[in-house]
Amino acid sequence: MIKKIQFLIIVIGVLMIIGKNAFSEWKGCIYDYAITGEETYIPVIIGKFCGPGAPTELVIEKLDLSTGVYDTIVVLHNAPKWYPEAVSFPANIAIFDNNGAGLSFDVVSLSTMKVIGKITVDVQSSGDNLCQIQGESSALISPDGTRVAIPYIPNEQKDCTQAIAIYDLKTYKLINTLYNIKLDRFSSDGKFLYGAATPIENYLYIINPSDGKILSKLDLHSIDPTIYRGAKGVSGWWYVEDGKLIKIGLQTNFKGNMPFSDRTSITFLYNPETKATTPTITTDWYWDVSEGRPGLPDLSPGAKWWIVEPHEVVLDSTSAISASNCLGKVDVYEVATGNKVAEMNITLPAYPLGVMGPYSTNNGKTVTQYSTGAIISWANDHTFIYNTTQKLIYFDILKNKIIKELPIIRPWEKKGWKPEVGK
Repeated sequence: MIKKIQFLIIVIGVLMIIGKNAFSEWKGCIYDYAITGEETYIPVIIGKFCGPGAPTELVIEKLDLSTGVYDTIVVLHNAPKWYPEAVSFPANIAIFDNNGAGLSFDVVSLSTMKVIGKITVDVQSSGDNLCQIQGESSALISPDGTRVAIPYIPNEQKDCTQAIAIYDLKTYKLINTLYNIKLDRFSSDGKFLYGAATPIENYLYIINPSDGKILSKLDLHSIDPTIYRGAKGVSGWWYVEDGKLIKIGLQTNFKGNMPFSDRTSITFLYNPETKATTPTITTDWYWDVSEGRPGLPDLSPGAKWWIVEPHEVVLDSTSAISASNCLGKVDVYEVATGNKVAEMNITLPAYPLGVMGPYSTNNGKTVTQYSTGAIISWANDHTFIYNTTQKLIYFDILKNKIIKELPIIRPWEKKGWKPEVGK
């Protein structure tokens, strides 16, 4: 679905892509996707890898959706060696973990690659806090670039119960700390920050980022008891679309450690102001590798359509979740009725899986390659733009067909392209 301009760093994606989908080699160094680990993001950040660890150079490229051509925004030389936590456009800043005392971060300008601020959060003093800042719990920058929310484990906590520290990104001062709340995400308009109660995540907190105070607490089980009773006690989860719509999903038909392919989920929207719920839709259950939690259908910008992009979960030899294998399929449901109204089916290019095999999918079949693709933007409220990594596909929901295709000219495919330009 649409990849957020503000996103978490997916290190495993970078490690899996290097060596299998590297696009350019220059003086013994390899150029590959440094921050997102995916070609389907816009913009993309390309890194110069001359060895293990962080890149020494970053090139920011933006895909022009009207032409299919990538344009160079800026070349950043002598890139920081620290671990990148979060990046924000158009705020043009990044948060880097500089491995300093406590939980220490540098705020870096992507225009100059210079440190413009520092943030230090108090953590456990023992130094062996293995549960702080992992996976989906990385720092989040608000869409307008004015706030950063950092999850951590307070000194007094010994059971990995999270807290959230909210900082002003203009003054770099602490705004507020919220305890026993697990960081979720900002609303798309930046007016709200969401968090889950810990350790039981059946409660959703709605937070005001301006002052860091809790506005309300929502009990998910009280939204529609009939729906929860029908699911017979299985846990629910949610993705917040904006300040007025909360997307809620329930895992159904779940029995122990059964295969992903045998599970299903039901999804609906809830409006906390009107207390209204939409009709449910039932889809295959899947794990969202990029989010690190169960996946749910996405919404079109106007919340008129449910967008379902079925995919397989690719597992390594230990059955750990490794990657998503996209199927080139998009199912569209109408939110108001819950009925399926359109379907796109295409063939995606395939890439080798790299050196972490052997691999299998969630239905048990052995695989050696994977495909990637995503809806990255919308031309209007009924036409989405799908990136296959080789071309852009415009699909009209109302016409239920592809109306335009554009070949993608990737940076390394442009004559004379060299990341060193401007050095």
